[in-house]
Amino acid sequence: MVPFGINNTVRNSKISTADARRHLGLLVTDRALLFFGQIAPYKGLHYLISACTELTRRSSNYRLVIAGKPKWNEHYWNEVKKAITDSGIEKHIVSGLGLFRTTKSSSILKRPTF
Repeated sequence: MVPFGINNTVRNSKISTADARRHLGLLVTDRALLFFGQIAPYKGLHYLISACTELTRRSSNYRLVIAGKPKWNEHYWNEVKKAITDSGIEKHIVSGLGLFRTTKSSSILKRPTF
């Protein structure tokens, strides 16, 4: 069971999904996975990095959009950035962005907490 499995909470606006994706540098053919919220170990971003690494081995059109900032300190975020670099998926990562356009542009939303 996936509670609230369809996220239709994005406010209506004049920006289209295509415009939001273009703003983030995403192509129409890209599959955008979105992680948003505060970045902390218990939210599992490191698992999403591993999954994204596997996905990009299968297809180069996956992108992971990270919209958030570290919750308590920079240590975990530094570990995540190192994992991104070590796995070689830097070109598949978009980060440091505002919530609205990232939500509007995503294909898949990874919601870490309720």
